[in-house]
Amino acid sequence: MMSILLRLPTVVCIARFRCVCRAWRILLSDLQFIRKFIPPPPPQNPSELKAL
Repeated sequence: MMSILLRLPTVVCIARFRCVCRAWRILLSDLQFIRKFIPPPPPQNPSELKAL
């Protein structure tokens, strides 16, 4: 089920589907799922930081 939910396009869909049932709310609130759904931001280029 997690692989299907990871294909959802936006966080808004995730928030809406948390209301479907208790099992979905638990899964969608799980930190491991959130980390897979929202990838970390790309590392910043050090040369761009020096320009600021």
